[in-house]
Amino acid sequence: MIINMKKIIFDLTEAQPYKKVKYHGGGNYAKEFFVKMAEEIKDTPIIVVFYKEIPFQDWVSKYFTGKNVETRPLNSLKDYKDIISQYDKPENEFVFPLEAIAYKLMRLGLTIKKAKVTITIHGLRTIELPNDKYEYLYEYPNFPRVILRYIKSVLPNKLLTLKTKQFYETILRFLKMGDQILTDSEYSKTSILLNFPSLVVPEQIQIVYPPIRVIKNPKVSPEIERLVKRNPKYMLFISGNRYEKNLVRVLESLELFNLFKYHFSDVKLVVTGVNTGLQKLLNSRYKNLKSNIILLDYPSLEDLNFLFAKATLFLYPSLNEGFGLPPLEAMSHGIPVIASATTSIPEVTQGATLYINPYSGDDISNAIYRGLTDGELRKRLIKASHEVLRDINIETETQWSYLLKRIR
Repeated sequence: MIINMKKIIFDLTEAQPYKKVKYHGGGNYAKEFFVKMAEEIKDTPIIVVFYKEIPFQDWVSKYFTGKNVETRPLNSLKDYKDIISQYDKPENEFVFPLEAIAYKLMRLGLTIKKAKVTITIHGLRTIELPNDKYEYLYEYPNFPRVILRYIKSVLPNKLLTLKTKQFYETILRFLKMGDQILTDSEYSKTSILLNFPSLVVPEQIQIVYPPIRVIKNPKVSPEIERLVKRNPKYMLFISGNRYEKNLVRVLESLELFNLFKYHFSDVKLVVTGVNTGLQKLLNSRYKNLKSNIILLDYPSLEDLNFLFAKATLFLYPSLNEGFGLPPLEAMSHGIPVIASATTSIPEVTQGATLYINPYSGDDISNAIYRGLTDGELRKRLIKASHEVLRDINIETETQWSYLLKRIR
């Protein structure tokens, strides 16, 4: 009697950098997921699928050579037909750590009928936050996109979410009886159940927090090392080109209250993930702030850890998060955090940050002032963050241990 050995087919296509966003939370989650599997699952072959022409960071691709890892690079998504044909067997499991791949396969007429499927839905931001009145500014000066984003920003939410709901309905119909959904917070789980009560039940959803990848002594690039040496006091803001991260309201609050001019002339705001549009927006709309703001592209993992470690304050006024890992990364480096009191962020940070209403310029500027001047507050936040990180790390390890035992 021949016993077929289980294989795990792990998709990394949606985690690869794309034109507008090199790195994003969902993609990092997917890469961490793959690395955990490659490190801890030694008795089950892992078939990792990705696009041939798009490179990965070294810390991910080095696991492609593991004894139990086989790579299946794709020229295009149409190559998935051969992968499904080869591995769609009852003993195997397909793992999609980003949900869009299931939608794309369904659009190609491809389904998985026999193998188990695990899909991650990180959150429903596109349903909960379909627009923002400042969204069009993030496309400046691309005139056609500015107009399209502006029109989108004034349309009713119900109209904007209709197509997105159909997108998630397609994904949920991709699943069979016994297939599983992973999500990364209680908040996201509740949101999925409330939005799709007829397509999913609580037992299908498992919460698995993303691992916190912290490099304590990073090999920093000379450019970033020089930047920090020249500017020892700075606030850090990441992914500035994405409207949901809420940079424009931070800039408005800094300008409105003249925080740099009258209070913190020696403090800089370092913004990562910046595109040329944001650079031109700053030059034209926020000229008074220009000398206090440093704009960077997406830094390497090593450089980002160095920026976290040396920051005076971390700003996270996000409008919507399925989890929100960056505040925990900042806490891991002992940096006080200002964060939104919205969506999953309070669940994740558990009171160890200075919370704000991300739509309020008053709230943002007051929090920045306190975060830079109130020494006792800074000490309390740092102390509270140690306890939060301890609890989060224990919970995360338990969740991943359970998941990996189930998948292997």
